[in-house]
Amino acid sequence: MVSRVADVMQSNVVSLSVHARMPEIERVFGTSGVSGCPVIDDDGRVCGVLSRGDIIRRLCVEHAHAAMVSDYYRDPGGVGICLADGQSFEAIAASAGISADRLRADQLMSPEVVSVAPEETLTSAASLMVERGLHRLPVIADGRLLGVISTFDVTCEVARGAAP
Repeated sequence: MVSRVADVMQSNVVSLSVHARMPEIERVFGTSGVSGCPVIDDDGRVCGVLSRGDIIRRLCVEHAHAAMVSDYYRDPGGVGICLADGQSFEAIAASAGISADRLRADQLMSPEVVSVAPEETLTSAASLMVERGLHRLPVIADGRLLGVISTFDVTCEVARGAAP
């Protein structure tokens, strides 16, 4: 029975540099199939986590601010801008009056890094994800990224018959 984070984590981790701009971020998310990943600083340390949700939240805040200061962002019905499913980040940003090409990972990421050590149990990792409402946790040892464990990884292990 597998019970340690190191035994089920994904070690081939997709990550982004703090300097990555929106076109690169969207390309990485699109080609890798991930919806979020750690952000690495110039010293190789995890300094944040960036998810699609973080990007959408930031763009919505920018849109709300723009709507407050200008009638330009209001539709004739006064409802605001409606975004279709599947729109690119650039299209969403453009609707908010933002040049998405200029936005960087360090401006969009969640700077609080909630992580686990490789020797922690799946139970503690799963509990932390539930408690904090997270879908993925970087696995870090000595300040370095070793992998990522996700709710999918834990679910797969439970489905294989191991207790979390």
